[in-house]
Amino acid sequence: MRTFASYIMRGHAAAILIAAAFTVLSLLAPPLMQISAAVIALVTLRNSAQYGLSVILGAGIAAGVFAWVLMSGLRPGMGVIIAVWAASWLPVWLAANVLRATRSISLALGTAAALGIAAVVFVNIVIGDTTAWWRAVLATAFQPVTSGEGAAISPGDIDAFLDALAGLMTGMIGGAIVIGVMTSLFIGRWWQAILYNPGGFRTEFQGLRIGRQFSIFAVVVTAVMMMGPEAAASMASDVVIVLMATYLFAGLALAHAAAAAKNASAAWLISLYGLLFVLPQLVIVLASAGFTDSWMDLRRYLRPGRKPTA
Repeated sequence: MRTFASYIMRGHAAAILIAAAFTVLSLLAPPLMQISAAVIALVTLRNSAQYGLSVILGAGIAAGVFAWVLMSGLRPGMGVIIAVWAASWLPVWLAANVLRATRSISLALGTAAALGIAAVVFVNIVIGDTTAWWRAVLATAFQPVTSGEGAAISPGDIDAFLDALAGLMTGMIGGAIVIGVMTSLFIGRWWQAILYNPGGFRTEFQGLRIGRQFSIFAVVVTAVMMMGPEAAASMASDVVIVLMATYLFAGLALAHAAAAAKNASAAWLISLYGLLFVLPQLVIVLASAGFTDSWMDLRRYLRPGRKPTA
């Protein structure tokens, strides 16, 4: 991995080549877009905002040319594809600039959360009844399943599932923005630490903690969701999903800090991440831990030789 990161830092051409290559490959395997965005994070963190923008511009042009030549079937939608690429790169670039300027991983996470919340609010304002809109979109997407005869799942069960999913979609997209931005930023920061500050990312991530001001905002949003007017409560419920994604990272950081303090094996953390995919409910547990940590500083219980005080 050090060799790979070192190659990216050889200059503009190398960074553009890697970012463009993984961008084109993401058309076949979408998660690879995280690696492309991580390249943007690395060069921005190490060099400057202008350098990062120049790599974004170069990678966009190069990836567009590659896709145009190699994937002719995508040409009619190339404008939309490039817009999606930009929407993946620019938020990571912004968060990387915040981290570079402030050296605060918490503020970078707050920036990602703000972007996710802004997206949720924008969608609610533009569309209005997002649940009904998503219900129509999902009904079209699942039409081959719902219209088939002899399906293993009854139409009533499918309708109930789509109704529930429609109410979550806007918030899930906002949460996905937070997770996508921070995943790429963390990969880029990790590469930077490998090259220039070995062990630095581990210490930085283990210290990630969300401030009380953000948690006060979270409490207010939750109160609106529970007691506010219908329209405001619906929008607040979407924002709560974004907040859960944000606190998830704080909870994971706390878990990493606990593992380090107890000298736990790497298998413990690997199991934790594995359970996240098997038991999605664990997201709520970790997010709750991250939220609690913002008020109580749970890491004080992990410090050797210190007895926590009330």
